Amino acid sequence: LITDLTGDNARYTFAIVAMWRHGELGSSTRRVKAMTAMQELSYGGDPAKWKLDFLGRAREIYASKLTIEHFIVHCAFHSFEGKNQQVQAMIAGDINSDKAGPDMSLKTLAGQYSTFLSTLASGKPGSARVNNLDADGRKCYTCGSSKHLAN
Repeated sequence: LITDLTGDNARYTFAIVAMWRHGELGSSTRRVKAMTAMQELSYGGDPAKWKLDFLGRAREIYASKLTIEHFIVHCAFHSFEGKNQQVQAMIAGDINSDKAGPDMSLKTLAGQYSTFLSTLASGKPGSARVNNLDADGRKCYTCGSSKHLAN
């Protein structure tokens, strides 16, 4: 990681920043693994083993600095499993870039994902009528007006 720094960037400060950023990428992966492990917790008949598994996974949740916002976005990610990998990539990017956090806007994130999905659907035959738009996407199909859209 540090040997890739050359020229003006080959300084101690840049090396520390590069290592810190690299460590942060690992923490977002750690959060995803911690959430997945907790969701996969299952009782296998041995109460003592279940207790150790539960406590170990809970400790990892705390150690990875997982927030409820991370969990919410993680659930959104899983809602597209087997349905749309492009949206999953967008969501994973948001988790990795730390958009998911206490100051995040769920409305904004959900709007980005739904707009992307709508854009994908708009290119498919027959999808314009789903949104009550005509083929050019500007007129109400009920009355033909460009000033409103019928429900």
